[in-house]
Amino acid sequence: MWAELTGLMNRIHMTDKIITYDAIRNPTSVYALKIGGYGMKRFFIILGIIVLLFSGCAKDVTTTSSQNNDYPIKESITVKKHHISRLLNGYAYWYSNTNAEKVLNYINQRDKKVLKEIISKSSQAESDIEKQMDILFEYLDGSFIDYEEDLPGEDKYVSYGNILKQSYSITVLAKTDKSEYYVNINFVLKDEDKKDNVGIECIIVTKKEIMDYYFDNFDSQSQPKYPDKGGIWCMGKDGAIV
Repeated sequence: MWAELTGLMNRIHMTDKIITYDAIRNPTSVYALKIGGYGMKRFFIILGIIVLLFSGCAKDVTTTSSQNNDYPIKESITVKKHHISRLLNGYAYWYSNTNAEKVLNYINQRDKKVLKEIISKSSQAESDIEKQMDILFEYLDGSFIDYEEDLPGEDKYVSYGNILKQSYSITVLAKTDKSEYYVNINFVLKDEDKKDNVGIECIIVTKKEIMDYYFDNFDSQSQPKYPDKGGIWCMGKDGAIV
C-alpha cells in the first residue's frame, strides 16, 4: 500500500494555480512490509514521509491580491485539515479537498483573473464568467474563514484499461463569520474526446438555509433548477441566479 502511494506521489504535479493531473495508467506493485525489527522502522519512516508530503501539499498557497479593494481580503481560510483522512481516503479525497481549499482562497481574494483561468475552456465558452463572478461576490456575505472536508464522488470511463474520462465532484460546507454555504465543485481531470473540458467544469454556491429547505421538503415540486452548463453559479430559492 505504502509503495503504491509513494509511486502515486511521484506522478502528482503542482502548479501555482491548481493541481494538475497526470493519468495513472500503470499499476504499481504493492510490497508487504515486515512488522518488527528493520521492517517496523521502515514502516514508520515511510508513513512519516507520506504524511509530510500530504501535509505540505495541503498548505495555503494564497498570495495577496488587490483585484478589488472594496472587499476585506483575508490571506487564508482556517481549514479543518484532516491529514490522516486525506491519506487514508486516497488520491480522489486528497485531490478534491486540496483544490477545494484553493478555490475558496481565490474567491476570498476576489481574484477574477485566477478564477477564470481555472475554469475549463469549454465552460468559459458557454457562460459569461465575468458576470457570474460579480454575482458570486455579491451573493457572499463576508469572506470564508473555515470549511469542512468531505468525501468526493468520482466519474470514470475506462476502455481497454485506459482512462478516457475522469472527474471528481465534491460539496463542502464553507463558513463566513456571518453565514454558511454549500460549495459544489466539479473537477474534470481528463477527457480524451474533448480536452477543453479539462479543468473546473462548474462551481455552484448555495446558502445553507436554502439547501436545508430543499432537504426538509424533498419532492419533485420543490427542487431547485440547477444549471445545465458549466461556469460559476449561485443558487436562489428558485434555482440558479442569472
